[in-house]
Amino acid sequence: MLFNKERAKKIMDERGIDVLIATTPENVYYTSELWSISHWQGLLSGSHVFVILSRDSDFEPLVIMPAVDVDLAIDLPTRIDKRENIRVYGAFFIFTKGALSHTENEIAALIEGSSDKSALAVLLETLQGEHLNRSTCAIDEIGLSPLEYSAMMKKFPGHLCEGSSLFQTIRMVKTPEEIRRLKNSFSITEQALFSSLDGVEEGYSERDLARDFEHSIYEKGGTPYFTVIGSGRRSAFTNAQPTGKKIQEGDIIRFDVGCVYEFYHSDMARIACRGDPPSPYESLYGAILQGEEHALSEIKSGIKVSQVFDTAVSTIREAGILHYRRNHVGHGIGITMYDLPLLTPDGTTVLEENMVLCVETPYYELGSAGIQIEDAVCVKRNGHELLTRSSRTIHTI
Repeated sequence: MLFNKERAKKIMDERGIDVLIATTPENVYYTSELWSISHWQGLLSGSHVFVILSRDSDFEPLVIMPAVDVDLAIDLPTRIDKRENIRVYGAFFIFTKGALSHTENEIAALIEGSSDKSALAVLLETLQGEHLNRSTCAIDEIGLSPLEYSAMMKKFPGHLCEGSSLFQTIRMVKTPEEIRRLKNSFSITEQALFSSLDGVEEGYSERDLARDFEHSIYEKGGTPYFTVIGSGRRSAFTNAQPTGKKIQEGDIIRFDVGCVYEFYHSDMARIACRGDPPSPYESLYGAILQGEEHALSEIKSGIKVSQVFDTAVSTIREAGILHYRRNHVGHGIGITMYDLPLLTPDGTTVLEENMVLCVETPYYELGSAGIQIEDAVCVKRNGHELLTRSSRTIHTI
């Protein structure tokens, strides 16, 4: 299961919350494992999917969704065990012919029973019908427009509060299934990165390298999500998008890349060079690497994120880059690429077991080159488990 029930119970108890309502694509999937294409891809303007989770029902998901996407709830594995837990809205037309399978009958019945009311109206009706309309509900306000949230506040007779930060806090600590997916996501990205380097030929461009990388991601079961590949002076461009620039002898190549595997993200960085890197670069690289590795050595449960930040930055300055500055040295990762916590200088979050973090210490020097080493770790009680296992040396091609 993706949804961390025990953590949700603990946090809801602390905040006096009875009911959670997910509204954003990532929180809908996290709580129900339902993927609604019109919702996730934004294909239909104003389309909503809501998932209601009550402590009294042990977080059994109640779903409000558009009729056009009903087949996704019936045909794919989800946490929705009962058809009566799916409420459908909106007009959509299908036709039947001959004897239908069980799945086909379920789809047809749900679409035929679709309400002509708005998603918000069906949500309010469902809360009332489940006797939750006098509860304290935290709704993920990010998935509503300001007008919709205001209307919900006016019409809901119980107590309604903003729930986006609550969902983020729950998602900070990963379940075993989430960790499995994250491990696979990082493994696919790591394999694809080095597979693409093995194929570099004379005359290769950044775009050729990106094509090979993304093709390898697909071959290994992932979906490309984040491909930053810059060579030579372009390696210092923070978000370098691969171009037709040819990779020359002595060019630094900076990879900041990731994929999605079963909705879970990866994000890692490595440096390669066509031939030998210039000697000043190697010295800078050594300082940046020290900072990242010292930061990694701090990772364990009970440590404040600010301590990890301070260690990274102070180590790099002591190693010779006196002017080094950063706003963060890493972030959580999961169903979004930037989950909480952020590893910031003023961060008060204390690391907990089974948080998954990306630790990074980038250095971008326009007119020269960029340096970035980024690794993923799962926090453990007395340390951490590395999810990225490749060498952090400069890879020569």
